[in-house]
Amino acid sequence: MYLYGLESARAGSGPGEMGIMTDSEGAGALDLVALLFALACGAIGIHALMGGWVTGDLFLLRNADDHLAMAPSTAVSFCLLGAAIVLGWWRDGSWGAQLAYGLVFMVVGIALVNLCFNLFFTPGSLDGWIFGEALSDMLDEDHMAIATGVGMLMACYCVLALMAPENPDPDGPTYFAIAGFSTSICILVAHAVEPALVNDIAFFRGMSVSAALAFCCFFVAVLAFPHHRTGEIAFRDDPSRKG
Repeated sequence: MYLYGLESARAGSGPGEMGIMTDSEGAGALDLVALLFALACGAIGIHALMGGWVTGDLFLLRNADDHLAMAPSTAVSFCLLGAAIVLGWWRDGSWGAQLAYGLVFMVVGIALVNLCFNLFFTPGSLDGWIFGEALSDMLDEDHMAIATGVGMLMACYCVLALMAPENPDPDGPTYFAIAGFSTSICILVAHAVEPALVNDIAFFRGMSVSAALAFCCFFVAVLAFPHHRTGEIAFRDDPSRKG
């Protein structure tokens, strides 16, 4: 896992004893944890998008009458983030990495536009601007929360840091993932105790149970990401980049 590999690398005493797992040592069930949680994150996004917004099924959309729905742009963002982690997991330094970077920057754009709507054009949202009257009744309450937008930017940083050939701050993804995971757990607990608690705080207003759950899956994927699959190691071991 990323945390284990990072500490092992620091504990190494020489070039041949870095403590970093090789491909054969890292292969196994634990090596798939990040991949499975990334897929779960994307699946939650697809569930909200296709099972709720496309079909109009309110149960699939909200899970409960007093719960908020995941906004379409939020659902798309989780699908893109999950796909980016999967592409990064394969350590493809060519088209896969380029596609992952593209997906991440799409999420950055979606999050920034939603944050601008939240901060400067309230009431309003990217989803309301795109879909207009088609979903106007549902989007009055359901929009990307400020906390969700900030969480998306944190998630994007984590993906870029994991895939970077040279990461000046290897601890960054860990810190952001722990902060994002713990905050998401608090949101889930608040929804379970009293959903109105979330809407009482402007920063979290509009954040759904599904979004908090997807963030949990994503940040677990970051924490579980195998160190030997990070861009720093993959590019270092790429023969085409040596000498």
